[in-house]
Amino acid sequence: MTLSSGATLSGIERVAVFNRVRAAVGLRWELPPLLKSAALPAGLRCLEIGTGLGWGTVGLLRQQPSLTVVTTDYEGAILQRARAFIQEEQPAARVAYARVDAKALPFSNDRFDLVLSLYVLHHAMGYRAALVEIARVLEPGGSLLIIDLMRPEFLPQFPASVAPEGILTRAEWQELFKSCGFGIARWQTRYFLGPLLRCSVVAFKMAEPAVSY
Repeated sequence: MTLSSGATLSGIERVAVFNRVRAAVGLRWELPPLLKSAALPAGLRCLEIGTGLGWGTVGLLRQQPSLTVVTTDYEGAILQRARAFIQEEQPAARVAYARVDAKALPFSNDRFDLVLSLYVLHHAMGYRAALVEIARVLEPGGSLLIIDLMRPEFLPQFPASVAPEGILTRAEWQELFKSCGFGIARWQTRYFLGPLLRCSVVAFKMAEPAVSY
């Protein structure tokens, strides 16, 4: 499969993100409040995009071990590290792995009940294209659980090396969700680094109006 362009982490940012300390922080403080806001019944079909080290998938499985999860990343080497981490933490889990671009998901329409995205979309070089693809593979009424960066309006835009399309404000995020066919079930804002914010959102795919592809 040919992958389209996207931001690949490098240098200090790569070291900071792909390590067990970062995973432990996410599993302990960031993911549990997000997961408590969404129902996770047995047998749910889940997709994680941009898994990184894999702590998002691990958190899902800790909450509900019977989930079926497809775990993906843009970068093959990182996906292999995620596989090792997930298999170590959840050896009996049903997890499939795929190297994909979030803007061209190789899955059928309405395939999943839940999609998880943790700090992924600001790297994707195409917020809207990625959300349209997520909406396509979610069944109507399915949930998108997302944590991502959010820029206060008084801050200048970040360089393309950090976020190819910039970091969105709250108003921009909300317009994007709505225009891609999502309703917002829960929204929470927290400080991330200094004045920068992060948004923790549970969104659901609306059955009407239908998303245009």
